[in-house]
Amino acid sequence: MSAAFTLDRAAGEAERREWAPPRPDQWIYTHYRNVPVKQRWSLPGGDGGPGEEMIFEEQWQRADGLRSAVLEGGKLWFNDVTREQQPTWPPPDYAGLARLPDDPEALLALVYRHLGPPEEKSSPPPGVTDCMSPDDRAEFAFNTLLEILGANLLPPKVEAAVYRAMKKVPGVVVHEVDGMVALGRPMDGWRLNEVLFDARTYRYAGQRSTFTRDPAEVLEKGCGIPPSGLNMRVVSVGVVNQAGQRP
Repeated sequence: MSAAFTLDRAAGEAERREWAPPRPDQWIYTHYRNVPVKQRWSLPGGDGGPGEEMIFEEQWQRADGLRSAVLEGGKLWFNDVTREQQPTWPPPDYAGLARLPDDPEALLALVYRHLGPPEEKSSPPPGVTDCMSPDDRAEFAFNTLLEILGANLLPPKVEAAVYRAMKKVPGVVVHEVDGMVALGRPMDGWRLNEVLFDARTYRYAGQRSTFTRDPAEVLEKGCGIPPSGLNMRVVSVGVVNQAGQRP
């Protein structure tokens, strides 16, 4: 099993998915859970790291990106988004994601364009340490592709393009874990960020971040500790006619 084989299988599975684009007034339903996983090391400051708490999160976002809702304590809480608030990268809403290139080379070029020219060391994205490795652009590119996968429902061709773009990022590794295929890339010198696939169908199953080294060793060298992400599993994703409904 190689990274290229895994990503080709995942891309093919995505392209075979039955698909009817949602109307702008329909809602994208996502249900994720955070799987508690004890990390070998703790983050400085007492945070045990990703997956320490069990979190179930149900969200609804209108397909046009202008309204969202989350279920908390049995009640729906709504948030309205103005057009001025929308432009973020990568786009978190279906409308923005659907406009991404479905050609893997064009998609990866867009990702790198948001990182700036390779010869210029620009300021890192919010929450990211300024203590970068020589292949920091590849790290950021892979992380951005992970963000796109976890942001929302993706059109099949865009999802397939994400997987094929990942094939072009150096340093990607793959292994089996807990009945799933985990494909990831080392980040920041102390963690491994991975996308998870069902080992039988190669469908997208979630993401996880695991420690490969004590983060304090990196901190001692003067580097800040960036957000470490979650151990997130997909429970259900679909299209409904109004917030509060489930597919």
